[in-house]
Amino acid sequence: MPGMDLGEFLQDLLCEAVLELNDQGPDTDVPRQCTQRDCTSPLAYSRCLDCHAAEFICDNCMLQSHAHIPLHQIQRYHNGRFSTVGLKNIGMRIALTHLPCDPCPIPVPENHFIIVDTDRAHNVAIDFCGCGKGGTRAEQLVAARLYPCSYERPRAAISFRMAITASGRRSRSSSRASSD
Repeated sequence: MPGMDLGEFLQDLLCEAVLELNDQGPDTDVPRQCTQRDCTSPLAYSRCLDCHAAEFICDNCMLQSHAHIPLHQIQRYHNGRFSTVGLKNIGMRIALTHLPCDPCPIPVPENHFIIVDTDRAHNVAIDFCGCGKGGTRAEQLVAARLYPCSYERPRAAISFRMAITASGRRSRSSSRASSD
C-alpha cells in the first residue's frame, strides 16, 4: 500500500474481489463438490446472488437453504459461463399452506405466477391449497405476505415489502408536493 491512498487501496481490493468472484466457476470437466456440510454432491454449479456467501452449492442444498426465501436469484455455471436464473429453474415451488409447516394434501399447482418484489419481478411456481382449509387463493396469498393482483384467479402478486416500499415513496413524494 505504499504510495497509495486508502481510497485507491479499497478500490483495488474491491476490483480484485469482484474479478475473483466472477472467475470462480467450476471447470466443466471437473465439477466442484458442494460446500454445504454433510453434502457429498459433486455437482455444485449454483450460487446465490442475494445471500452473503457466494460459494457454489448443489441444487438440492440450494433448494433446502432457500425454502423460506424463494425470491432470491441464483447464478448457474454451464458451458463455461454464468447465467442468472430464478430458483424455479432448479425446482423451487412455493407451497401456500393452511398452517405453518403443514403442506396441503391436495396442492393446486400454478406454474407461471409473477411476484413483484423490490428488486425485480419473479416468475415462480406456486402450489395453492386445494383442500379448502387455506381459504380462497387471494386469502392464501395474503397469509403468505403477498397482495394478489386480482381476487378471483390471481396470477400475480406484489410482496408486502414492495407495497410498503412503494407506499413510502408515494407518501414522501406527496408530502414534498404538498410542501411546495
